[in-house]
Amino acid sequence: MEIREINQFIEKEIKKLEKHYNDKDDKELTMAMGFKVVEELGELFEELLKHKGYQRKSKLDNLNEKDLKKEFADVIFIVLTIAKRFGVDIEEAIKIKMEEMKKRDYSE
Repeated sequence: MEIREINQFIEKEIKKLEKHYNDKDDKELTMAMGFKVVEELGELFEELLKHKGYQRKSKLDNLNEKDLKKEFADVIFIVLTIAKRFGVDIEEAIKIKMEEMKKRDYSE
């Protein structure tokens, strides 16, 4: 899958979100999406804890590799949605960040 395909999906999702939240102004929608990032990160870390065995037994009994993958995707999708709403070209942003990271010296 290419970033272009993901961007097209995100654009459709944004339209659905804006329609669903049509009574909210732009600031409220942005704030809600910020809260959604926190929620999705919490769910991702809950899955990570489960996969490392740090949850109670009832949660460990429901361990599913697919759930972990879905939680990573949820975080990525909400971040990409926010980036798109702010006009950030995520492919360009990733390239810029990769160039910065290539210059890092981890030996210090």
